[in-house]
Amino acid sequence: IAYLLAQPSLTVDGTELPRGRMIVMGGDQVYPTASGQQYEDRTKGPYEAALPRPPHPEPTMYALPGNHDWYDGLTAFLRLFARAGSEIGGWRIKQTRSYFAIRLPHRYWLFAVDAQLDAYVDDPQLRYFHEVAKDVEPGDRIILCLPNPTWVEADQDPHAYDTADYFVRTVITPTGATV
Repeated sequence: IAYLLAQPSLTVDGTELPRGRMIVMGGDQVYPTASGQQYEDRTKGPYEAALPRPPHPEPTMYALPGNHDWYDGLTAFLRLFARAGSEIGGWRIKQTRSYFAIRLPHRYWLFAVDAQLDAYVDDPQLRYFHEVAKDVEPGDRIILCLPNPTWVEADQDPHAYDTADYFVRTVITPTGATV
């Protein structure tokens, strides 16, 4: 995957697509357990080998932790992904925490919420998203990125969607945006 993402372009169904300007990695950057060495071997190494130097324009990389990233309390994840200005090969890191919001073109937003092993969304994270939401306008569209498919899991577990539902009700709905 890293090799394909690093190519200047890819041809898909006869259409040439340029390299993306941004990569969003969702959940479990390493498996089965998180450690500094696992991130070096399974994440950083392949991406640096695939794109060792930044092309122009420099693409960015964001990551949302999954349950396996939490196995060491996020220590290794944060060391790699929460240092704005650092890099993984030719990709630049712009996030400073395990969650992030990105304003996209055409009135879209990406809200990547760290669900913390399905426990809850903590107060610092809620404050961060409430602050970002001040710039969201009625009619904007929000892509809600969670580390697991809670909408699918809710079919078997009626509480699986509780964290996402709470986030939508308290952060997004008051803005007038849609998910």
